[in-house]
Amino acid sequence: MTKEVYVFEVQDLSYRYPGQVNGLKNVNCCIPEGKRTVIMGQNGAGKSTLLWTLTGVLRPHQGRVLFQEKPLDYSKPGLTYLRSRVGLVMQNPDTQVFCPTVYQDVAYGPTNSGLLKHEIEDRVKWALQAVGASHLVERPVPFLSFGEKQKVALAGVLAMRPSVILLDEPASGLDAAGVESLFSELDRLHSQGVTLVMTTHDIDLAWSWADYFIIMDRGTTVWEGDFSELSQDPHLLFEFGLKPPVVTVVHESLLKIGFIPPSLPRPRHIRDLISAIATESPSKKVREWIASRP
Repeated sequence: MTKEVYVFEVQDLSYRYPGQVNGLKNVNCCIPEGKRTVIMGQNGAGKSTLLWTLTGVLRPHQGRVLFQEKPLDYSKPGLTYLRSRVGLVMQNPDTQVFCPTVYQDVAYGPTNSGLLKHEIEDRVKWALQAVGASHLVERPVPFLSFGEKQKVALAGVLAMRPSVILLDEPASGLDAAGVESLFSELDRLHSQGVTLVMTTHDIDLAWSWADYFIIMDRGTTVWEGDFSELSQDPHLLFEFGLKPPVVTVVHESLLKIGFIPPSLPRPRHIRDLISAIATESPSKKVREWIASRP
């Protein structure tokens, strides 16, 4: 059996905000290399705070964070090294996209890394193309929509060529088309070996996308494991104040009435369930109806 490799290991980590408010308390978890990891929990569970400790922005009061098996180095050279390999896309792009033009914003990281002019230009061009935003290159940042700012923020991270990308509630504020476009790009990056970590409280989104789950509650981790483990008992989510995804509720209802066979794998997305019904349902009329749908 191949040993799991972790890019991050969090050990007994605690962090207190000013006023002695606990942001994190005795957190233990791991981020597997090369996987799509979701950090889940209700609002205030500590998801965003955990991301900030992974990037070294917040220094824990107790415990430690390992990156590539070594404790984080909080010196300036140490943090520069970390952030050249780990990119963070914040929940609100207005806190991340701040230069006058899109080109300047995406070029900010590579420029401060001391790259040559032609290298910077190549990276900006590639990063904007990767997120489908090449047409925005000369656009003034204040005139961008929320979704466009999200793309520019991601492009700014990509321009640094990180091996790990952390995303804080990346789907918030995006419409359905924007979410589909964003996750199509994330999946492409994942196929190239980039480790992706996303915080969310949207279980339906997480269920359809993630390989690995970390569940937080009241500032600590309460469960972590592969999707295959969680899919065996999705009602485990109830214990942590989270509802099972809609697709599993529908799937179980159809099983109870004999509409689909028990041999059908638990689906990850509603389209998977519809496809399974079309091929596995004992009802010819149901199959004909689904086949007639646009």
